[in-house]
Amino acid sequence: YQRAEEIIKQFIAEFPLSVGARTGYVLLLRDLGRHQESVTLAQELVALTGPEYAGSFHTLGHAAERAGQLELALQSFQTVADLQPNEVKSWSDLASIQQQLGLTEEAEDSLRRQAALDTGSELGYVLRSAYQNLCSGDFNEAEAILADAEQQALSDNDKRDVERAKW
Repeated sequence: YQRAEEIIKQFIAEFPLSVGARTGYVLLLRDLGRHQESVTLAQELVALTGPEYAGSFHTLGHAAERAGQLELALQSFQTVADLQPNEVKSWSDLASIQQQLGLTEEAEDSLRRQAALDTGSELGYVLRSAYQNLCSGDFNEAEAILADAEQQALSDNDKRDVERAKW
């Protein structure tokens, strides 16, 4: 991990506006248990990308959740849901934080909004999420996502898509 951190820092120094490198660094710090550093860097990422880039808020939300900063995670995931109301994951993440904070009615509303979306595109989102985790070096998370997708794949096409994603 130390070498990976050195490489990412060097890449960021050469390409200070690289969103991908900064996102990868946030995830690396989070996985190393350096939660406050992860949150701080994610906040810098949000400032870099601006208020309309949902991906940065999504990254901040997960970093804040892992750091135990649930109010910040709630704000971040609410922003993601506002920016991407047609994404299943937007509502899923928001509902999860709302449940952790004991906001039962709000969580139920978020889950209803999630259920109202077309679930046919959900597998595609799950596979994209696994791919993003692979690209950022979070292999354990990607493997867990693919294992879950494999269990939930109902049609033969879905099963083939999951198998292709493994390669």
